Amino acid sequence: SESNTWTYDGEEHTEETYTVTYGGEEIEPEDDGVTFKLPTGDKIVVTPTASVKDVADTDTENNTFTYTLENDDQYDDVTTVYGDLAVTPAPIVITVPDNSKEYGTDDPTFEDGELPDDLSDNFKTELKDIDTKAYRTNDDEEVGEYDEVLTTKKTAKDYEEEYPNFTFTVVPGNFEITSPKAIVITSGSNTWTYDGEEHTEETYTVTYGGEEIKPE
Repeated sequence: SESNTWTYDGEEHTEETYTVTYGGEEIEPEDDGVTFKLPTGDKIVVTPTASVKDVADTDTENNTFTYTLENDDQYDDVTTVYGDLAVTPAPIVITVPDNSKEYGTDDPTFEDGELPDDLSDNFKTELKDIDTKAYRTNDDEEVGEYDEVLTTKKTAKDYEEEYPNFTFTVVPGNFEITSPKAIVITSGSNTWTYDGEEHTEETYTVTYGGEEIKPE
């Protein structure tokens, strides 16, 4: 039997390609691909018995089969050689969205990491409960841009242990702390009739982002 390798897709796979040799010469199969007529006139019919689906199904000499041989008692030397079937993990990229906040405010609720939009129905079902909650890895509170500090609480290794049919890459997001809103301090106006005294007008208005702040 032949060998083959597939990338995991949630489906069963078989490799039903067989080679029969008689006295060192290859015998052409009939149209069904599993029936072979020997020069003696006897036929061999091969029946597949192997399939793989998960990465854990990967092995050597696991493409097993059975066969029937007409007048098998006339043949002393029949050797079976099994091929290898393998399933490799499917790659999954989790992307954490960028986020921001204004200086002096609490962190927002960070968006969960996002799975690819083009997942197959099988993958959507298999990964529907995956936990991609995100958090910030730094504690800076100064105005500035912080690259790749938003990531998932679970690591790629964590995901691969939980979902062994996949390999995971987590793409971190960026976080920005923006400058605070504009502050405007306005003193009050006043007019006095001259009386020989000093006068002051200690009335002030402070606005922050257009909103008036009450004085203490």
